[in-house]
Amino acid sequence: MRILITGIFGFIGSHLAKRLCERGHDIVGVASHEDAMSPQSLMRLAKFPKFPNFDWIDPTGDIGIYAPFDACVHLAGRSSVRESLIDPLGYEAANCFISTWILDWMQHMRARRVIHASSVMIYGKDAPLPYTEDKIGSAPASFYGASKLAAEVLMNTWRVLHGMETINLRFFSVYGPDLRPDCVPHLIASAIQNGTEFTLFGDGSSVRDYVEIEDVLDAIEAALHVPWTQDFPTSINIGSGVGTRLIDLLSKIEQGLEKKARIVHNPAQAGEQQAIVADVRLAKRVLNWSPRVGLDDGIRRFAEWFKQSRRL
Repeated sequence: MRILITGIFGFIGSHLAKRLCERGHDIVGVASHEDAMSPQSLMRLAKFPKFPNFDWIDPTGDIGIYAPFDACVHLAGRSSVRESLIDPLGYEAANCFISTWILDWMQHMRARRVIHASSVMIYGKDAPLPYTEDKIGSAPASFYGASKLAAEVLMNTWRVLHGMETINLRFFSVYGPDLRPDCVPHLIASAIQNGTEFTLFGDGSSVRDYVEIEDVLDAIEAALHVPWTQDFPTSINIGSGVGTRLIDLLSKIEQGLEKKARIVHNPAQAGEQQAIVADVRLAKRVLNWSPRVGLDDGIRRFAEWFKQSRRL
């Protein structure tokens, strides 16, 4: 397959590009020059094998020279809940406008399928647990969540108007080697390794659904190849289906790094959701996908990568 990947130098994008290149697919990545030249992207590029079936282009360049594409995996966007609260216009541009641009390009290039990286944050605080795709609550609790839900609607509209095979994969808390520094497991590991304090808001009983990067890649591959039907679901949860308390996650990272954390307790943050857990039965049924990597093995892999990265 010839596949376009946006956000190619991000955490998920770089892992996905490597895997799909190894599978023999022709991969074209889209990333701004600014993103490609960031320190983290340069580190990823340095470790990325020189595949003859891989290239990348700035979005201001002529993507048409690479056409046609069989599919697009749309991973680009901004993803900070707190940042979105002070910059809603920036999040609309990054997550809605860019999605419209990608969909328009893919239509002109006659791409058959677009896989959109949506988010657990589309679920509102009143959504029942575990989260099921058809019960999302009254409204997302952040502009980030709202922008991803709006992007889902755009995908669905392109499906209705143009017959494009669009699939929204709602990722829960993705972690693994090469994780972004602003994600919770990385923040915990950095504090432990540096001997600095880690602020624990509340009593550590808040629950999240952590899904390892290899499981996410399996889900994306399944979505690329699954046979299409007219009643194919518009959105699918991709999580572990298991809730993990923050204090238990911290303990597992301590074990992986063989060091204890210096914990500072602060009051729970107002408005933070106490529990987030995915119902993954739909993914199992329609994608024939199930998470394979348990949290113990996943954190062990993450800790090994983290220690190695600090030695470089």
